[in-house]
Amino acid sequence: MRDATGKRPSKGRTTRIPRGEGREALCRALIRVAVRDGFDGVTFRSVAAEAGVTHGLASYHFGTREAMIHEALTWATRNAISDAGLAQDAADLDEFAADLPELMSRRPEDAIFQFQLAMEAVRREELLPDIRESYDGYIDAVRQSLVRFGLPDDVVLASVVFAMLDGLNLQHLIYGDTRRTRRAVGVIRQLLHGLEDESSPLAARTTRSAAAVKAAIAHSDTKAKATT
Repeated sequence: MRDATGKRPSKGRTTRIPRGEGREALCRALIRVAVRDGFDGVTFRSVAAEAGVTHGLASYHFGTREAMIHEALTWATRNAISDAGLAQDAADLDEFAADLPELMSRRPEDAIFQFQLAMEAVRREELLPDIRESYDGYIDAVRQSLVRFGLPDDVVLASVVFAMLDGLNLQHLIYGDTRRTRRAVGVIRQLLHGLEDESSPLAARTTRSAAAVKAAIAHSDTKAKATT
């Protein structure tokens, strides 16, 4: 357990967190507790102890245990979108999700926490709104980036792209192979290049895949309309 400066606090002593950083420090601590002990182990006391602060500070910031978990999920989602290169910091398609492999290697606990909470929500429906809000945030960030790269403004396309990235996150946790994950992200970019400009040399190698993606989306839309 380390404080906000990276130092390990002495046993039984609290740590002075810099002003304005208390909520973030507690979110980081909650993620570590949840990954290590499961959600049954997440309490104000356990999270405060992990962060090296008083129990009262945790309850002051969040009010309820559920609000604390919601805040940690929101924090993890926001940072993953930013740090993985899914949002505005990606200047072009070749930079899209560029930092995802390294992020997974540096901070796997953030992804583990989010997968854990998603699985918990399958059993506990009261958690589903938070998980859906998190996924909607990822999908919307992907959609906005794809539009900025000149790709269709299509939430279904964004959902498919995010599903691929989300699956790679899970595979990275299983294999722990950064090089493999980086190559897989590159393949996703090649498929997207095929949608971006089918006349480019790079896209020529992925025209069939791009056409298949477009056809699949069109088929899905048609089928959905037919059942409504």
